[in-house]
Amino acid sequence: MKKLFIIGMLLLPSLVLANEKLEYELKVLGSEYGYASLYFTDTKAYGEIKANKKWSSVYNVNNQIATMVNEKGYPTHTEFTYKFNKSQGHYKIDFERERVSVSKHTKGITRKRFYKPKTSTHDMISWLAQVRAAVRENPDVPITFKVFSGTRVYDVNCQPQEIEKLQTPIGEKTAKPYYITVTRTRSSLYKREMRIWFNTTSNFEPLRLIGKFKVGNAEAIITSLKSNDKE
Repeated sequence: MKKLFIIGMLLLPSLVLANEKLEYELKVLGSEYGYASLYFTDTKAYGEIKANKKWSSVYNVNNQIATMVNEKGYPTHTEFTYKFNKSQGHYKIDFERERVSVSKHTKGITRKRFYKPKTSTHDMISWLAQVRAAVRENPDVPITFKVFSGTRVYDVNCQPQEIEKLQTPIGEKTAKPYYITVTRTRSSLYKREMRIWFNTTSNFEPLRLIGKFKVGNAEAIITSLKSNDKE
């Protein structure tokens, strides 16, 4: 196995411009599914995904996540509100020095748990800054890191591929694709695979994602890119 390169010291403020907003169109099985948005500032990140009216009766998703990060780009506090069909709830996660505390509120009941990851972990949005930094600094070196979802720790492996031209609704871009594999240490059966294309210029934004999820093949493609110095 190739030696994996972990970028643990690259800073979010050095990469992400203040008030950056990215918007995406989502498709599932080739059909318009909904939209997703990402917002970044120097120390905060916010993400949202929502199904359209057509899909909400089949596989309704309405999720929001907000996170605050430290000087190394790792989360310190995360809040996650989810709605999957009839299931809904709210997480509050505090990434402390030696443990992660989780408060989950669902059906009027709040439950608290504590976890002790063996190493620093990202949440479900903070990891994007690490990969974007890799595209800028070491685009041909594999990356690995861990992501904590609020209940489980996942192992993420990113393998770089050759740069290619990518047609998007905001024009043709030169993109660096990464083949990403997500697994769980305690579950040999769990495996998710996807590809993400990152812009090789500007602020190294994620431009496109394809992968297979519960409802089938899915795609996200960027439709709008705004920041404090460009519209």
